[in-house]
Amino acid sequence: MKFTRIIAVAAVMLLGAGTAGAQVNCTGTALGIAAGTCLVTNTVTTTVPYVARLTLSSAATTLTAPTAADFNTVAGVNTAAAVTLDVKSNSSYTVTASAATANFSGGSTLKPASSLSFTKDAFATSTALSVAGSALGTGAAATAGTLYTIGYKTRYDWLLDTP
Repeated sequence: MKFTRIIAVAAVMLLGAGTAGAQVNCTGTALGIAAGTCLVTNTVTTTVPYVARLTLSSAATTLTAPTAADFNTVAGVNTAAAVTLDVKSNSSYTVTASAATANFSGGSTLKPASSLSFTKDAFATSTALSVAGSALGTGAAATAGTLYTIGYKTRYDWLLDTP
């Protein structure tokens, strides 16, 4: 997007008494300018790029620890309002949540990233993480601040979730 503004500078030239024969010359005059006025212009141009700022309330989240009853259930374990995301953008936007790899690391087995889901509507719906990613939020226009409250649902498996 490109903005152009023209700044006009007008200088009034006053002829004092007793300066007979002196002439005021002005370049850049235009029709409709009062006598004794000189108009010069300066065109100022800037290009405004697409800019967005994403702010997370925390850089790390500790998920709710499972109990024995939480393993191998479809419901999983919810960690509500785990983090908030504030989006500021001067244009339309899409925020995508994705896993860096197909499997989590750290345990003695490979746990699929899809065993962790995110929600932004207090668990009315949730979306499993994937490497491909899924839209977490979109905005059709610029925003000075759109807040998303994100929760996580974790599904635990007796065979995959080992110490």
